[in-house]
Amino acid sequence: MEKVTFTIYLAKEGQEHFEEILTDSAREKLGRRGLFVHNLPEFGDGGRLFVFSGDEQVPLWYRRLERHFDLAFKVGTKSTSAILMFRKERRIFACPFAFGWMYLNDRRLEADFGLRAAINALDDKRLQQIERANLSDAIRGVELSPFKRDLSSFGLEAALNLVRRVGGDAQEDSTAETMLGAQSLKITGDFDLENLPELASEALGLFTSEFYKDTSFVALDVIRPIRDRALVDKLDLLALERIKEGHEDFEFGLPVALADESVMYSFQGPGLRGGFPDLNLTDYLNALGEKIEEITPDTLKKHKVIASFQEADRPDRTWSARQSLVGTLVHGDGLYALNEGEWYRIDQAFRDTVINSFEQSCAEWDGFPKPRPLAKQFQENGDGVYESEGQYNRSVGKALGYLVFDTVMIKVPDVPNSGFEVCDLLDLQNKRLIHVKKNSRRSSVLSHFFKQGSNSARNIKCYPLVREKMAEYVGSQYSQEQADELRNSFDNNLNDWTVEYWIADRPRANGLFDIPFFSKASFSEERRSMQSMSYNVCIRFIPLH
Repeated sequence: MEKVTFTIYLAKEGQEHFEEILTDSAREKLGRRGLFVHNLPEFGDGGRLFVFSGDEQVPLWYRRLERHFDLAFKVGTKSTSAILMFRKERRIFACPFAFGWMYLNDRRLEADFGLRAAINALDDKRLQQIERANLSDAIRGVELSPFKRDLSSFGLEAALNLVRRVGGDAQEDSTAETMLGAQSLKITGDFDLENLPELASEALGLFTSEFYKDTSFVALDVIRPIRDRALVDKLDLLALERIKEGHEDFEFGLPVALADESVMYSFQGPGLRGGFPDLNLTDYLNALGEKIEEITPDTLKKHKVIASFQEADRPDRTWSARQSLVGTLVHGDGLYALNEGEWYRIDQAFRDTVINSFEQSCAEWDGFPKPRPLAKQFQENGDGVYESEGQYNRSVGKALGYLVFDTVMIKVPDVPNSGFEVCDLLDLQNKRLIHVKKNSRRSSVLSHFFKQGSNSARNIKCYPLVREKMAEYVGSQYSQEQADELRNSFDNNLNDWTVEYWIADRPRANGLFDIPFFSKASFSEERRSMQSMSYNVCIRFIPLH
């Protein structure tokens, strides 16, 4: 028998009529020319076929040819697609043909039906495709393999990796040979159309199964992106209610697409004029005043945050207030986190581990000189901007007697293009590698910041020549005595060295410093890595002027 591929969608529970699964534009076609409906009472537990036929059109490529050549004939094309819907196990399934999937209403479909079914049916040792996104670097990637691979070989050991689509060979007891799961489930095997209802029944069983928890796919439960639009709307409403009630669960952060050179922020919508050197939810709420009770989730999408830059010829960057919100809330029996416009469901045990790791690492300035706050510099129009990290590092390094390594690139031996910053400031007396970052509101930037410190610590630990290059730099820029002191301190196996992160920011509304949850998750991973190399690790906060 010829191998056949079907794509199956599952409607949410409570959907009773086939037409409910269609988009508004598809339903508008009902009873009109161009949509044919055929009832199939014997298919599954009752089915219906929707065939969409477009008007005949002259293809664009033919028009181009016709303009250049004297063609004695005419051609036309007609786009046709279909959706086969049917009932099975008291649920409605949809199988589209051609581009029929475009007429399905996402809000009426299970958002992760295909993914959850696939991880219960796939052999986690024989995978061929994974689409993933990593919250620490905000990069989405698709990996294809010409041969079968174990899940861990795709590099998914980090908790912040989100799997959006997975495909490969099914388990031996599965009807299908291969599966690819995301919102829909694409199955390939030796079957025909008459087998589709039974295939859908099997897929429903896989969707509700917990077999995956005994495989490496259990890692997908740590952080799950929310694709159900109705749930997203509900979470948006709950988040806004928490903000209106004065709870401190949410704050403003910076979207991933924004570079770090913005110097001023303002709001479009609340009626507030003037700019701020930092982005804070409190400033936005103060601008709203009594109107805060009138805002809705749609208001947050319409109101804009504007980032301005120092260069006069550089255009402002604008995004919605909704995209800036970061925070967490509890809904039902789940913990949910909002980060850079996306909602995620978080495993409670993972959340507790992350929070504990962060809280254990936050340190006061007891026993160490406290650096001055980051200074604000005022422009001619009265708006203030904060000094750059480079200015701050040079000033504080000189004031506290630290060695400044900011922008100094040290190369890993025998590795091309391997230059890296070992740290921003080096406290030779107390053996501290200090990394400095302005603003704690942007997950992706902080995640990179923590990873940068971890990579530096690993290179210093692993390569003696890196340590020698650091000593040579100190000898050339400071004194030979300090260079020799640094060499001697390295000779003691680096076990008493500390990797220290300084974050400059304003405290939250409760008076405490904090960072977004996913930044804490990144820090937890990097902290564990550095502790395995015998480093001490801590975070300290610097106030803004």
